[in-house]
Amino acid sequence: MAIMKMLGIGVPSFNRGAQLLKLVESIEANTNAPYRLWIVDDFSDQKTQRVLAFLEKQGQATIIRKQHRPLAGFDTFNHVLDIAQQYQDECPYFVKLDDDLEIITKGWDDLIIKILDEEPKTMVTCQSCNVRFPPVEGYIRQCKAEFLAFRSSMLNIVGRFIERDADGNPMAYSMDSEFTERLGIYGYRIKQIPDVYKTVADGTNRRSKHFASEQPALDAAKKTSIDLWKGIEKSHRAFMLPGKVEKDLP
Repeated sequence: MAIMKMLGIGVPSFNRGAQLLKLVESIEANTNAPYRLWIVDDFSDQKTQRVLAFLEKQGQATIIRKQHRPLAGFDTFNHVLDIAQQYQDECPYFVKLDDDLEIITKGWDDLIIKILDEEPKTMVTCQSCNVRFPPVEGYIRQCKAEFLAFRSSMLNIVGRFIERDADGNPMAYSMDSEFTERLGIYGYRIKQIPDVYKTVADGTNRRSKHFASEQPALDAAKKTSIDLWKGIEKSHRAFMLPGKVEKDLP
């Protein structure tokens, strides 16, 4: 079925030039709907900048280059969400992808757009993104943020990722769980579909080496995030019960 509605795709990225090439190629090969692709680069090295320049010259993506790194937090992710909200009239559907994914399902976007048309107050994720809870009739309450598909207008209601605490300290870790849990508080559901992507074999350990020079800042952000997360879990204890189902949510 031909789909004539524009899809927005946003990718936050840092020093993943080779992976980005694979991701962009897989999007082109498997996407049916007309789409716009944005890559928000988190101040990558010159090798990655050459890849980004190539993609830009080929007209395969719009590149947003940040001028500095925020050390920790979800600044780059939120920049992607800002793009989704800014272009919501042009791209009413939006997908956030991690830069180390590779789309493997032809027509993956058809299913996503169909779900979002039928269930506007839904965000779509994949089985690999599930955390903490088993699905309840195909729906989950939290998910990892590596693959998120939603109507762009959702952001007008649910907001963004937490970047800093009340004292201005940068946040990191676990806040994807807080963000996706927040959807339930606002009456949205998270629908889980079979994986339409695979993760390129890069690995968490190799990823962490990118941030070795920033370890003190990351350690401090981790402690701040853990402290906040404890408060979130305590205040939402009833929401988090394994037996809770979506129809019972506020």
